[in-house]
Amino acid sequence: MRNIEQMALDEDLRLREERWERIQGIFLLLAWGLGVWGWYRFAHEDLGSGALAIILSLFFFVARWNTVNTVRITVGSFGVGLLAAGTLLALYLYTALPSFYWGQDPAFWVAVHSGAVTEPVWSPLAYLLGEAASFIFASEAMSVLPLLSACVTALALLVASQELFANFISRKNINFIFVFVSCVVLGLSRPFWNAGTMAVGLISSLGFLLFLMLRHVLHLEKKHAPISFLLLGLLWSVHPLWGAMGLLVFVAESSYIRKTRQNWWPLFLGLSPYFWIVLREGKSFYSWGGTQPYLELVKEGWALGLNHFLNDWTWWGATQAFGWEVLALLVLALALGLVNWRTGVATVSAIDFALWLLCGITAFLFYSDSTDYPGVTSLWFVTGIVGFLSFSFERRVGWASGIVSKESLGVMSLLGVLLACGLSWLPGQSYFRSGYVFPQQHVLNLMKVLGPRSVLVCDDPFEFNGALAARWMAPSSPTAFILDKDYLDKRWYVGQWIDHEPDFFFSSIMGSTDLILKSVILDNRSSWQIQWSRPALPADWKEPEGSSGVLTQLFQCEANVVDPVNFQYQYDLSVVPMNSSDLDPRSRRYVSRYVEGFKTMGQQLMAHQRYSEAIHAYDRAARLDPLDPTTVAALAQIYSQHNLLEAAQIECEATIKNHPLEIDQMMKSLDAAQSQKDETLAADDLGQLVKLNAELAEAQYQLSKIYNQQGRTIEGKALLEASIQINPKQIEAQLDLGHSMEDAGDWVKAEEAFRSVLTVDPQNKEAQVELWKMLNEKNL
Repeated sequence: MRNIEQMALDEDLRLREERWERIQGIFLLLAWGLGVWGWYRFAHEDLGSGALAIILSLFFFVARWNTVNTVRITVGSFGVGLLAAGTLLALYLYTALPSFYWGQDPAFWVAVHSGAVTEPVWSPLAYLLGEAASFIFASEAMSVLPLLSACVTALALLVASQELFANFISRKNINFIFVFVSCVVLGLSRPFWNAGTMAVGLISSLGFLLFLMLRHVLHLEKKHAPISFLLLGLLWSVHPLWGAMGLLVFVAESSYIRKTRQNWWPLFLGLSPYFWIVLREGKSFYSWGGTQPYLELVKEGWALGLNHFLNDWTWWGATQAFGWEVLALLVLALALGLVNWRTGVATVSAIDFALWLLCGITAFLFYSDSTDYPGVTSLWFVTGIVGFLSFSFERRVGWASGIVSKESLGVMSLLGVLLACGLSWLPGQSYFRSGYVFPQQHVLNLMKVLGPRSVLVCDDPFEFNGALAARWMAPSSPTAFILDKDYLDKRWYVGQWIDHEPDFFFSSIMGSTDLILKSVILDNRSSWQIQWSRPALPADWKEPEGSSGVLTQLFQCEANVVDPVNFQYQYDLSVVPMNSSDLDPRSRRYVSRYVEGFKTMGQQLMAHQRYSEAIHAYDRAARLDPLDPTTVAALAQIYSQHNLLEAAQIECEATIKNHPLEIDQMMKSLDAAQSQKDETLAADDLGQLVKLNAELAEAQYQLSKIYNQQGRTIEGKALLEASIQINPKQIEAQLDLGHSMEDAGDWVKAEEAFRSVLTVDPQNKEAQVELWKMLNEKNL
């Protein structure tokens, strides 16, 4: 009877294996079919569906090699990890940036949405995953990338929790608490929080996830070798630094190295995302490296590395990028390591220690000052510190009694991790970016003034990549071109320009980029509107002359001052933070561009004796930076010199007198165009009408200030109210009216004015403070 039962069990096992082999065969067919079809679609410009098929193909290959059997977790450890990862995912989703941020974030958006080969180092697997997510959630394509980073980072933390549990021999309740707290402090650290809230953070979190999976699989049976080789290839496809770390782990497992020939094609599959670059090189304009990006990377590799350390790296910034939490955990880990060394007990293997140290060094050296973010391997460096603390907590290495007893060291480890959680909320560590819409709006402002035959020259990496990305998010000027000044001396770059726009002339690409830019302007300004994204020209710039456009310098055939209304009113300043003291250094740097631009425009307007418009320009600069001495001095000069103030008064009074008649005529023209159903003429009339109303409101506002200077407060108040009635979104006028009503004791109108400011700009600190003071005085 026993033999019959055994035979039945063997037969049932055989049938199961046969069924699984058939399922594996189906998975293999699906994997190859989806892979070939995906790359075919990708090569034929259907990037979204092609990327989705490629990602699904990789998943089916993973399923083909029975990856489920590599999972080694318990219900308890999975529950703790899921709770920690879910908590942090909610935090990441709440604080995730809805658009790109400073540094390389816009380059990531451009690579995903336009399929552009961006400046190295590339991450084709992350780009494919972003393409697939954007295709699935097409209606949310312009906001899904940071959310994707949040999800992958949370998943990586879930896997990291299982890595921490592997350091424990027992399954005591205190150990579960320690792992939960450790995962939370990991998620709160600056490297993890940035990875979980920025689109470009996907490169860090995706590589970290695959790295943890590779470490886990390498400790299992040799039958899982194909998965290991696939993961190694995928790590190289995420980032070369992750690939190098994966290779070091692989070298430590010498038995796998001997099986390379048997598993070359899983490795090739892992590297296959690099077909992304082969298929997209030179397909979009612009494309880094032209038609030979790999060759250009070899040629310019040394120059790129040197430029990184000279212009985009500082040792102090690299230290700060890790945050206070990591520093505190590192100090605690070093102290415990010293105790362990004194007792002669090793807590981690030499290989793990060397790998952890190498990850920290590379993360430090590849810190980017433009992004304020360390190298991609920083996530494993932080996790390694917490892993050492968990090992010390479990082993409780120490003497029998005293402050360095086993029990004391365990308590110190737990308290240290708990303390690190609190360090996340120190000044400078907050990640609730209140002005997160400012970077996107800044580049949208750059794009707003570009016409059909316009060229925007950028020498700032963020503005260059941001302007390209903004075109995909809000294509306001699809025919304008974005030119990177730093690449004007590169043949591969200029060659793309000549192929794409042969009418744009390059007489020379020899010499410095400043000299090349001057020749480009002189050669093309007769037929192109060229703008350089600088608020002021360099001090040593003599020719050609440019006109200030606030954020840009405009070059045209005849050097004359541009119409300031076209620039001052087209820029959306509602999201520009009015209190720069609350900003991070990078935001403050770009806000200062507006201040400098308005001052430069004010100087040019003064030189052309256009005093009322100069007052407006200086007034905008003063609103953005009230403590700037040159702005205060310029306004004081205008208001103190009688002839200047009188000239400005005459200009404003002429505008107030003549514009109502022009507005009335424009209204009649608009009605006629609408009755004739002439949409083009109606749109032109409507644009002129908006401009005339803006000029009238501004003239009334500026004249009210002049009248107040002359002591004519009643007339000044009437003009101020009329200005607000025409343009209620004029923040400066609303603030002045609020202060005027407050001084006059009219609390109702003052409160209404300040609330109107907050309707336009909810983050306006001046209105918030004044309203808070008024409400408190009411309560008293």
